[in-house]
Amino acid sequence: MKLCECGCGKLCNRKFIRGHNTKVNNPMKKPETRKKCSEIKMGRTKETHEYLKMVAEKNKQYMLNGGAVYAQSFTSKESYRIAAEKRTGRTKENNEGRRKAAEKMTGRTKETHEGVRKATEKLLGRTKETYEYLRERAEIQRNRTKENDEGRKRQANWMKTGGASYIASFVTKEGRERMAEKNKQLCLNGHAAYMNKFIKNPSGPELETRKIVKELYPESEHTYPILSYAVDNAILELKIVIEYDGSYWHQDKEKDLKRQKEIEKEGWRFLRYIDHIPTLEQVKEDIRKIIDASSTRC
Repeated sequence: MKLCECGCGKLCNRKFIRGHNTKVNNPMKKPETRKKCSEIKMGRTKETHEYLKMVAEKNKQYMLNGGAVYAQSFTSKESYRIAAEKRTGRTKENNEGRRKAAEKMTGRTKETHEGVRKATEKLLGRTKETYEYLRERAEIQRNRTKENDEGRKRQANWMKTGGASYIASFVTKEGRERMAEKNKQLCLNGHAAYMNKFIKNPSGPELETRKIVKELYPESEHTYPILSYAVDNAILELKIVIEYDGSYWHQDKEKDLKRQKEIEKEGWRFLRYIDHIPTLEQVKEDIRKIIDASSTRC
């Protein structure tokens, strides 16, 4: 994980967070482009710019010739009432426009309408004998066998050399159990911890603790795999694990203790904060205590 190159300060696993590249590559974001556009627009008025002058004159003539009164008529409650009454009950029987459109569409078949008839005639009789494209495709498909088609040849060879038995192995109960065991071993060997790195919505307290640890030790790793587990934050050079535990998600104390003891056998030391987000100074002080205790034992 690294910081997004647009400068937003968020972590991502590629160059930019999706959509943030436009913050960098958008030409309108460049100061020189914006300056140039501003210079073009500055001083553009109806007195100095020909097009604006023409539009202003046109609007002025329209308003003088009754446009102002016409526009004003749409702002009164009476005009709204008249328009509503006009629309009410508009059907193909009492509205001339709708009646004509309905009559035009009614009975449109290939016999009565020229456009529909031509389209139907164009499609009718399109077979591989009369239509060039269909004939070519039919010839390609007819001659395609595993002897002269490269794709079918490769597939046939793969099936002969064990592919068929490989596919059949997933159908049986033993095959499914074997695949489940394979996936389990893959997860135990660190793949589960690797996938956990891509979780996009960790809990708020966990994220705050991660930021504090990252500020103190930029080289620290989050969701770091140790044995078959994944720890929240790991300071690799000190071999210290820092975790935030919410009581709701960590009710099985025996399981957590067993996990911690197995990791401590590998030389790691633990800092746990239960239902409490530590401050930067507190984390710094707790790490110093662990280091002092280790040096005293030595």
